[in-house]
Amino acid sequence: MNTLAILILIGGFLHFGVLIASALVPQVLDWRDELARVSKLTRQLVWTHGAFIVLTIIAFGVLSIANASSLTSGDPLARSLAGFISVFWGARLV
Repeated sequence: MNTLAILILIGGFLHFGVLIASALVPQVLDWRDELARVSKLTRQLVWTHGAFIVLTIIAFGVLSIANASSLTSGDPLARSLAGFISVFWGARLV
């Protein structure tokens, strides 16, 4: 396994580290009280959006861990997936 594949593998595991930190967000931000003040639709939208983000991060982690060597191949699909993951995290950082 080459160095880039090892880095992708590490990045895949780091996705799950982010999920551990994300699990603390509802408690730290007191979502129970904060979301009690908004309409039911808005509350459901926030939880649905949160679930979507969690599933996306899980998918990124699993795909990165399971396909670390393939992602270094330079194939269009590998480049597209790596690019999409980069754009996703770049947008979240901004």
